[in-house]
Amino acid sequence: MNTNARIMIIAVLFFAMLAESFAKNDFCKNIKKKNAVQCCTFSKVEIMYSGFDTDTPFSISPEMFDLWYDDTSIVTIITLTDVDTIAFIDSLLNSAEHIDARTIDTRCRILITREEEMQSAIDSFYLGSTIIYKKNNGSVLKNDKVIQKAINDIVFHTIN
Repeated sequence: MNTNARIMIIAVLFFAMLAESFAKNDFCKNIKKKNAVQCCTFSKVEIMYSGFDTDTPFSISPEMFDLWYDDTSIVTIITLTDVDTIAFIDSLLNSAEHIDARTIDTRCRILITREEEMQSAIDSFYLGSTIIYKKNNGSVLKNDKVIQKAINDIVFHTIN
């Protein structure tokens, strides 16, 4: 193979890699514009979980739940760093339907940490058996059986 052919092959490979890089950047920008799961920015998720089937004679507010999370006999604490799992959890929570509700009986808190423009941002969600409260913007979302089952599966898969 002569020198000109080698230079042409190297140039083609270089431009192919460059095009792939630009395509990935455009993909990430498009996802951010759509306000969907953000590409390649998740660093960890922390799940503080007491179980959706736990009955108490009173509602547990998000503030009370925060006081309890240090007591690991009441609340299971799990930290995950797998980007795919974090993206799955983030998409589940952020795709829930908006509803109007006044109280939440908190059974689980999820903190999703992501890196955005050289800073860390944390989304904080409180989950009850029927309601999700997103603390960052004060929105109330509907928690359904699919979300509960997914969180249960992640918690019990990680523990075992």
